[in-house]
Order: sequence, then C-alpha cells, then structure tokens
Amino acid sequence: WRAEIGTAAALQHRQQYEECTNMSPVYPWRGFREHVSTGHLSKHNPMCKLRDRHDAFNLVVLLPVITLNLVNWDRSGWHGRYFLSFWWVTFAYFAVDATLIALFPRCVRSPRVILQHHSVTLAYILVPLIKRQYAWLMGTCLLVEVNTWFLIARRHFKIFNFAFYFTWVLIRLLIYPLLFFVIFFTYQDHSHKVGTRFNLLFFAPLFQSVFIFLNFKWTRDLLRRKH
Repeated sequence: WRAEIGTAAALQHRQQYEECTNMSPVYPWRGFREHVSTGHLSKHNPMCKLRDRHDAFNLVVLLPVITLNLVNWDRSGWHGRYFLSFWWVTFAYFAVDATLIALFPRCVRSPRVILQHHSVTLAYILVPLIKRQYAWLMGTCLLVEVNTWFLIARRHFKIFNFAFYFTWVLIRLLIYPLLFFVIFFTYQDHSHKVGTRFNLLFFAPLFQSVFIFLNFKWTRDLLRRKH
C-alpha cells in the first residue's frame, strides 16, 4: 500500500506539473510578459511559480556553463585552456541545482530521476579533473546543455521549438550513443596502459550508458506527451 501511495503521489505531482506546461502561453513574447507580470498561472497552480523560478535559474546559470565549454574549442578541436573555469562552473551548477530540486521537488516534473542524473554527472566529471587528457570528453558530453537550455526556453518562447528538436536529435540521439564507443575504446586503451581493467575510467562506459538510457527514456516520454 505504501508503494501505491507513492505511485499516486508521483502521478499527482506529474499531473500538476503538466498543468503548468499545458498553460504555457501561445504567443511567446507577449504571453510570457503577461504571465510574469500577472502571475496568472500561479493562481491556478502554485507549482507553476516554483517551475518558473527554477526555469529562470537554469536559463541564466546554464549560459556560462555553455559559454565556457565552447571557448575551450577551436577549429582544431579541444584546447582546454579554460578547462578549470569550465569545470568549477559546471560543478557549481549541478550541485546547486540538485540542492534546489531536493529542497523544492515540485519545481521539476521528475525530481527523483533528475537528482539521480545530477549525482551521476557530479561523479562523472571527477574523471577529467583527475585525468586532464580526457577533458575533451567532458566538453563533448556537456554540449547537451545547449539542448537543455532550448528545452527550458521553449516553454516560454515558442521561437526556440525548432532549435530544441534539432539539438535533441543531434546531441541526445546521435552524438551520445556514438560517444559511448569512443569512451569504451578510450577505457580499453587506458586499461592496457595501466595494466588493469579496474581503473579510474572503469565507470565511464557505465555512466555514459545511464545517460543514453535516460535520453531515450525522455524521448519516449516526449513522444507520448505529444500524442
């Protein structure tokens, strides 16, 4: 019976969150201004206010994460001159966001899944901090935050719909699965060099598999919501 109560509570949480999503403005610029100034959605559903504040946090804080990632690349590939700045800003973002979600779980649709995602990410990014030669893999993986930014922005500004779907397919459904093979062979090569398979990169293919699973799960959820 406890499991049934937990399932019912989770279902109610998602339904309330979807109410916010369904009430998003049709006309992005005018609608968003009216929404913020009047607090219309908050009157109907207090969860909307939490979601909007969390959205605003992400729209602002993700920009330096994305920017610091991009400035570590040039035409020849990853140079990593600003890696430490990129790493610390990324670490701070995921740590603070996880704390916010833990304190205010109603601000997101699936708090438990996102907290698990952030926990794995915080563990994952320790690898390039210790082994700088693999920093470019962190940079490649975190290109996904471009899509995350568009995901949040399109809730309020419909002009970002195309960018959201394009980057979703490109990064989450194409680049991430391909990266698994790069990471796996990198792990194999590193294992050969250090003489043991149980090394710092041991969990990297596993973590990448978790992210790939989540990406396809979220894709399924996205398609279900559209139908």
